[in-house]
Amino acid sequence: MSASLDQEADVVIGQLSQEAASLEIASKLAGKGFCVVSAGFEDSILRRAVDEIAAFSRSDRWQQVNAVIQDGLLGAEGSALVAELESPERDPAAREDGEVLQELDTAITHLGFHIEPYLASFGVEVSHRGRAVVHQAGEPGEERVPLNDKEVVRWLAQFVRHKVMIIVFLGPSTGTLEMRPYNTDDAETLDIITRPGTLVVLRPDLLSHKHFSNGRSMAISAFFLQNERKSRANKRTDKMIPAAKELDDWAVNRLRELKEKNLNSQFWDPNIPREWQSAMNHMFHKGQMIAVKGEACKLPGTENPSMFAMATAFGPDYPMEVPRIRWDHMEDVYDPDPESWRYFKSYCRHGSFMDGIELFDCKMFSMSPNEAKSMDPHQRLILEVGYEALYNMGMRKNTLVNTTCGIYVGCGNQEWSMVPRDADQGAFAATGGALSISSGRFSFTLGLKGPSMTIDTDASSGATCVYLGAEAVQRKGRATPNEFSVSVAA
Repeated sequence: MSASLDQEADVVIGQLSQEAASLEIASKLAGKGFCVVSAGFEDSILRRAVDEIAAFSRSDRWQQVNAVIQDGLLGAEGSALVAELESPERDPAAREDGEVLQELDTAITHLGFHIEPYLASFGVEVSHRGRAVVHQAGEPGEERVPLNDKEVVRWLAQFVRHKVMIIVFLGPSTGTLEMRPYNTDDAETLDIITRPGTLVVLRPDLLSHKHFSNGRSMAISAFFLQNERKSRANKRTDKMIPAAKELDDWAVNRLRELKEKNLNSQFWDPNIPREWQSAMNHMFHKGQMIAVKGEACKLPGTENPSMFAMATAFGPDYPMEVPRIRWDHMEDVYDPDPESWRYFKSYCRHGSFMDGIELFDCKMFSMSPNEAKSMDPHQRLILEVGYEALYNMGMRKNTLVNTTCGIYVGCGNQEWSMVPRDADQGAFAATGGALSISSGRFSFTLGLKGPSMTIDTDASSGATCVYLGAEAVQRKGRATPNEFSVSVAA
């Protein structure tokens, strides 16, 4: 181990505790974007690693990659040839990688594991690492290697998500690692002398990194990647590194080309990654698109669609004892005997109940109290939830009049006619429980001029009315489309 390497390093492993060294590395990454580490690799270990890499030539593991991919690795000269090591999860006895290379691969994993808890302090989160890559420096090949679908998918996923890169320079020759901030023309180039045994931790999403060596020089590196779901949420083309941007542009053009070919053919080329078909259909959809501008719900336990969606992931228990505000269940209905159904009782005392079902504002919809009293509760819910969805969309009563708004209601229950009520319901008895009135009343009370229908299908009324509402706003043929639609599942 060279004494000059310890002098040039930002962190020397062994001089600090493991926690202190990890914190210092993370601090250097936050301050200047890289950290030079003296890991204490013995010269004999480095020579054995180089000898094991020499065996790659006999097994044809070396490959030359496209210049764009080289730019995302160690540059055209630093990654003149590359070879991926096998997955660390595989049984070490079955791996064809040499013993020392496997140890170096494990050392990179351990270093990344130790610095990971400190990365969050400056906004960097990594969830896992990519496979290790062995680099051989040399003159770039004169023959340009074309890009292909599988290579683009593999490297683009890493270049978009990489947050930390760990490189171990194995020698035998000394080289120079040149780094420079992206999108900064007047920034100075940062040069690091890469003697055998030098370990560099850097931010590949902030610094370009190219390795140069006049002699034979090897290196092993690995990317530590951000969680895929979070990287998709934060993905912006202008924040990609140049290599990722070029690969992304190539992929978009390729998807457009595949879509044009696929219009006249139903067969998918098996050599093209299957996930490209989904991306192609999303990016270059030929049909008309719709937008959901407002939503609302009224369910047991919540009236917030977002809260209900989150609650479904945790499975809360919504049933509760029958509230006395509904009826006197314990005195009139409940009997603990499981056979109580034989004499018109029930041994069940729990159910799911909506709050505020009795608080319908009939004046809001220009109704008399007598008419509201005779209405099926489904009709009240349809009016309340449907108007709330329109309100969340930005519409109001005075802006809805005479608009071409279609109303599609999924409802199949006619239980209101079986509920004991006053004998004299007046003129509202016929309309209070009719399914056709469930949708018609909505259009009538708000002055809407679009189609209005109630749909009753076998366990799919809600999905059917959403489909019809979406179809009705699209321009197809000569029919006049709706300005917007309301779909309600009651």
